[in-house]
Amino acid sequence: MGTKLTAASVLGSLLIILCTLIQSLPLKRILDLLHLTKH
Repeated sequence: MGTKLTAASVLGSLLIILCTLIQSLPLKRILDLLHLTKH
């Protein structure tokens, strides 16, 4: 039970960090990075 709560909180904070990064960076730049990581 405790591990599930910890994992959920970690995922939540990661989502918040991702949202802030997406807002601070241009969307096109993020898409370019995604294409680079796929190849």
